[in-house]
Amino acid sequence: MKKIRINLNFLLTLVLFLFIIFISFLTIDVIIQKRSNTLFSFKNLLTSSESETDIGKKVLPTLQASSGIEDKVIVTGVIRTTGLSSEEKKKLDLELSNFQITDFGKATFDQKTHGYFLESDDLFSKNYLGKCVKIEGRLVPGWEELTQNSEKNSQFTYGNLAIIPENIIPVEMIKCDPYEERIQGEKNLDLATFSGTLKHRVRPAPDIGYDYLLFLNEEYLDTSSSTGSPELLEQIDITPFSNNIWIEIQEKIDQKVTLEGYYLWGYAESKYMEVHSVK
Repeated sequence: MKKIRINLNFLLTLVLFLFIIFISFLTIDVIIQKRSNTLFSFKNLLTSSESETDIGKKVLPTLQASSGIEDKVIVTGVIRTTGLSSEEKKKLDLELSNFQITDFGKATFDQKTHGYFLESDDLFSKNYLGKCVKIEGRLVPGWEELTQNSEKNSQFTYGNLAIIPENIIPVEMIKCDPYEERIQGEKNLDLATFSGTLKHRVRPAPDIGYDYLLFLNEEYLDTSSSTGSPELLEQIDITPFSNNIWIEIQEKIDQKVTLEGYYLWGYAESKYMEVHSVK
């Protein structure tokens, strides 16, 4: 009887010991599974992050390209008319561009173009005609590769590029210097005087700087006109002798004035007045 009790105690102890070992193995297995899952999740997270980073790296150049950083233009100059004909605009793939920013002078350096056609509604530029401004914009698609004096669709670009303006900021007139400073020397000509009303003029071409007209109070008989015979004129082209004269002319647009200067031969046998004084 005593032996049986001993055996039963031994068996119970053995069973309890085996049960404890079994429970221990189960606990260890659960811990291992949890760690495996955690590592797996962390690995997936890293893989996912790496994938997103890779995607980001692929997208980034596209975003940079679409942002047009290289096409961004910031330029200071004077608003002028272009004088482009409808046929020229068509060949240049421009629908508007009645105005341009040019006459950079010292206000803007390192320009790779003579000017920029402004592909925008006239209202954007008309109020600033003849004035010094700063324009921010982007190159018109298709003009990125054009260089100075190039052609587009067999049409001469006049050394200009084309931009879509996004912002226009007025600048003090003294910050622009569209007219080269010249030494006023003696001319073998008589000083001419004309009276009339100052007006803006549409340029004959983008690169011909005839920007102002004087509508005369009285008709003027030009005895040495390009026609070879006397010609009666109602208006004359005028250009400022200096930047100071330009500012005076610009400030008196649509006003009656008296101008003093020299009546000279100009582009393509045309004649114009070089203005030295505005009264």
